[in-house]
Amino acid sequence: MNAPFYEKIKKYAEDDSVIRFHMPGHKGKADLGFDPIMKYDVTEVEKTDNLYFPQEALKEAEELAAKLFGVKRTVFCAGGATLGNQTALSFFRKKKVLFERNIHISAFNAAMLLDIEPVFVYNRFDKKTGVVLPIEKKDIEKALKNDSEISAVFLTSPNYYGLCADCEEIKKVCKQNGATLIVDNSHGAHLKFVGDENDPTVKGNHCADIIIDSAHKTLPVLTGGAFIHFNIEVDREDVCARMLAFGSTSPSFLITSSLDFARAWCEKNREKFRKKRKSINTLKKELENNGMTVVSAPIYDPLRLCIATEDAEKIDEELQKRNIIPEMCSGQIGKSTRL
Repeated sequence: MNAPFYEKIKKYAEDDSVIRFHMPGHKGKADLGFDPIMKYDVTEVEKTDNLYFPQEALKEAEELAAKLFGVKRTVFCAGGATLGNQTALSFFRKKKVLFERNIHISAFNAAMLLDIEPVFVYNRFDKKTGVVLPIEKKDIEKALKNDSEISAVFLTSPNYYGLCADCEEIKKVCKQNGATLIVDNSHGAHLKFVGDENDPTVKGNHCADIIIDSAHKTLPVLTGGAFIHFNIEVDREDVCARMLAFGSTSPSFLITSSLDFARAWCEKNREKFRKKRKSINTLKKELENNGMTVVSAPIYDPLRLCIATEDAEKIDEELQKRNIIPEMCSGQIGKSTRL
């Protein structure tokens, strides 16, 4: 498995001849109850690398990630999609940005801090399930025609329920109107691997100008690991300067190296995603045959199981009793629980 940054950190961490006079304070040896991972928690020294000023190993790791996801550039991020959203929106400081109303709080906070003037387009709700629907192409087109000063469009796709916007078509509209398309793909980092390139879910994934993958949500990545992808020309030093404006100057190398490891793992194990898709489809059919409503859409995350029911809280309680822990039970919408 070719994971250059992960391997570099591992080599340094496992070299018992190294005497660490650098941070972190535990020196890789403190008896804190989770010793096995301590030695891999290192900082920026000559023999490791630097997230903001990368050497060969990290540069290669990011290039391999960009190639895998089919984008022009990928930058590793140890601050989650929150830092990714902040970094992406920093390119539009004091400008107008079109936001769908169903966005993460980090995007709202970034808009406030960056003095961005938000223009909102409101999501519809599915009448049967109460689930929030993705923004449609016609909504974006109308908003852009009504306001020529909008410089970027910020969408969430897929949303928490697995419903995806038609990003390919929306990208065309944005291009026609001179707007940059940013997609918070926090819950969809895995979608690149669930089918072939003609699959609508795969095809529209990672086609935007800037994409933020909260990789730790759906890939084997430590919490806080994210990818920021670019399909536009950007200077990495400029991107990192923007990241530093919001993020820690001590990014976790445990998190960062797990991004490289996960990229290599995904490259090697694409078929596992497709097999899982088949097994989940079988489960969905069984549930539907037993009278359950399974949420779906023309473009939908095939690995997401979202059940719409008036008994959501009751089902959640029964699952918890059996040590089956759902991702979320939505009492606000009232008729939806997601596994």
